[in-house]
Amino acid sequence: MTDIDEPQQEKILELLQAEEVRHDHLDLGCSLYHEVWWYGFILGGREAIILSDGRILRNTAEMVRLRNESRQIGENEISQILSYKTSLGDIAPLISRKTVERYYTTPRTEKLINPVEVYNQVRDRFLYYMDFSGQDEVADVLTCWIIATYCYPLFYWFPHVLINAPSGSGKSKCLSIIRQLSFRGFDIGASAGVTPAQLFRTLEGNRGCIIIDEYEQVDNDTTKLVNQILNASASKDAYVIRSEQIDKQWKAWKFPIFCPKAVGNIAGINPTSLSRFIAFKWLKTTSEKGKRKPEREADKKTFEPIRESLYLLILENFNKIKEIYDSIDLPPELKNRDEDNWSPLFAVARFIDFFGDVSAEKGLKKYLSSYSEVEIETQDNTEEFFLLLHDKLPEEERYYTPKEIAEITEIGELLSYLKSPPHWIGRKLKLYQFKQVRIHGTRQYLLSKASIKQVVLERYYTNTMTPNDTNDTQYNKRNLTIPDGVSLGVLGIVSPEGMRDTMCHFCPTPAVVIAKLKDEFKPGTVLQRPLCESCLNEARKRGALIDQGCQTTI
Repeated sequence: MTDIDEPQQEKILELLQAEEVRHDHLDLGCSLYHEVWWYGFILGGREAIILSDGRILRNTAEMVRLRNESRQIGENEISQILSYKTSLGDIAPLISRKTVERYYTTPRTEKLINPVEVYNQVRDRFLYYMDFSGQDEVADVLTCWIIATYCYPLFYWFPHVLINAPSGSGKSKCLSIIRQLSFRGFDIGASAGVTPAQLFRTLEGNRGCIIIDEYEQVDNDTTKLVNQILNASASKDAYVIRSEQIDKQWKAWKFPIFCPKAVGNIAGINPTSLSRFIAFKWLKTTSEKGKRKPEREADKKTFEPIRESLYLLILENFNKIKEIYDSIDLPPELKNRDEDNWSPLFAVARFIDFFGDVSAEKGLKKYLSSYSEVEIETQDNTEEFFLLLHDKLPEEERYYTPKEIAEITEIGELLSYLKSPPHWIGRKLKLYQFKQVRIHGTRQYLLSKASIKQVVLERYYTNTMTPNDTNDTQYNKRNLTIPDGVSLGVLGIVSPEGMRDTMCHFCPTPAVVIAKLKDEFKPGTVLQRPLCESCLNEARKRGALIDQGCQTTI
């Protein structure tokens, strides 16, 4: 038997009994052993962290070569609290040095932040820019989620956000607000194509909130990568396997990918990924809020003080949120994955409600009361449904049951993929706020050709910029697929007196289509239907014969 080196044996046993070193991130984190929270920043060109107990720790260590020997000078004070391998990336904002100074110089017995005031500031930003189709409780849910992004390592599971809504409804605007309010928010630009190496390097130095807009435009290779991250990364222990060549040898290692994520698209998302999301869906609107742009320089500056207040909010209160989260008791309807998704938000809501006359939790519950009806689908037939309904309804106004509408042959065929078309129809009519009554226990909706036409014109065929659209172009450029047998022209055949409330015969869709219709403006062509001013001028240039009905422009 080989003699045992007792000192070596003691060392090995000590290592075997010790816990594996867990690597944290400099951006933010919590040491339960030291009972402190931290945020990372740059001080004097070197990495530093501000701790919730008021201390600032720096890494001034560096290797220098003296007389053919490498020596370390300086000290890494940060290693007293955490073990880390990564540095701080500069792709997203860090806590400002002014905020660090403010916290550093304030006695811990004094409070810098009123939680209710910060909550209202975040909520008001959403409501100032966004029209949530009358569902202001959406702002409560998003506000709780925003606050939670500043302390998400407290939670074992953190949900993604999905905004699934039609073009022009304000998805990009809302994601812009999320990016500017959330912890180190940044857009990875997935719709423009991003390589795996680029994405992982970005994540390595930034554990902030990832924004993925226009997700349906992501190419195939990027889609696989992003799907992998979305499916795995809601859990605190989430990772993907990365392979890299080190010293001419390929080595595989775990790459942690846990951080907040917000996604916007029209086409929906795969069912596996969807269970990791809290989803939102709202309508296009004609609200004046659409003129407010969060990306303008003056507007951007209004977000900065709110972000800094959110840093201070968590530095002063992370332990209270953790305490609530560890003993959270959720509404009974939240089970399994829904319980995981909503726990962080309810923890934040109850923390906020403790400090004053505010109803954060009430807002969450109100949204949850209709959350099962949020329809995230890969096939949204709402536009075709209303076009068919306009085409099939008589002129006179009367009440209809969803079942009656579902029995219209063309609509039944359109919605044949659904388990219950009447249920889908009822939700749509309720969402678009058609007048309703209960007759013999059955809900009926007041409809007419005119009321359906109003929805079509206001929601889908406006020739001005959609109010919630963040683009500064004159027209919304989405093209629509029109069902067989539906004539958009009938929406524009009216008397000259009603011309200003109608649509142009040649450009009924939101896109500018003059270039596509040049063949129709041949010399000698007789045009009789209403035209907008642009199409009318184009027709005159090309020598078309303008009938009296075209003289009044829309």
